[in-house]
Amino acid sequence: MFLCFLVSALIMTLYANRTGEVFIIFIPWTAFFLTHFFISIRHRIKRELSFLIYLTAVLVLYFGFTFQWFSLHDHEQILVKNELPASVPYAEKRIVVFGPDIRPYYFASVSTPYLNWQLSKWQVEELNYYDNLESIDRNFRQDMPDYIVDQIDLAPRLFYNMPLLGAEYENTGRGIYKRKINN
Repeated sequence: MFLCFLVSALIMTLYANRTGEVFIIFIPWTAFFLTHFFISIRHRIKRELSFLIYLTAVLVLYFGFTFQWFSLHDHEQILVKNELPASVPYAEKRIVVFGPDIRPYYFASVSTPYLNWQLSKWQVEELNYYDNLESIDRNFRQDMPDYIVDQIDLAPRLFYNMPLLGAEYENTGRGIYKRKINN
């Protein structure tokens, strides 16, 4: 049973997507060891008291996270602010974002299929392959964005490899490119 617990721990550490469902593999081993722990306590009062402490801790944690009694320190960076900053020229426009921060989409609408940067970067960053350039050009021509928000300084390389696309955009500063001709 301990070996199975170690294999489960190894699977969880190597698994890329660390979300709540990964902990399901720990349920049988945790149940076995908790049962062994509670049965091994000889004195009845100590056994009942330790079980009550465990049950209370589980309930407090469950309801604490469900009703947000506990504060997570880094949750502010993943929340999207709904106030419109004054320096956003692309509000209510169609944009594409090159980079992992998707907060600009809160003030604008999505253009092109490049919403998820983790999926898109394999095509958009590999500009040495003509099939990638062809797909990027086709995706842009089918759904032309009004603005390109470039967080990783990719647009100059893209415009160098695709000069016709680069001729349609001008740099407004801060990694934002505006389309010259709106059709």
